Amino acid sequence: MTVTPDTATARPSFADTLAVYLKPRVLIVLLLGFSAGLPLALSSSTLLVWVREVGVDLGVIGLFALVGTPGARAGCHLCRPRARLVPGE
Repeated sequence: MTVTPDTATARPSFADTLAVYLKPRVLIVLLLGFSAGLPLALSSSTLLVWVREVGVDLGVIGLFALVGTPGARAGCHLCRPRARLVPGE
């Protein structure tokens, strides 16, 4: 099969590509995603500065972050419904 100029699809321009992100639904999703992650970033960085100013060792702060990370990730997976695999269905 040969591609002729009539059958070839034109690539969208850069402006067309960026125009997708200006649609109202996409803007809402982007803003909600940003606002969902912003409190976590602000609270963790602010808490790190506060604890460091009090005089807690940086190794202890890292240890608590290391211990807390799997717990935060596991919470997301516990809320997700699990599919049951039933033989014969």
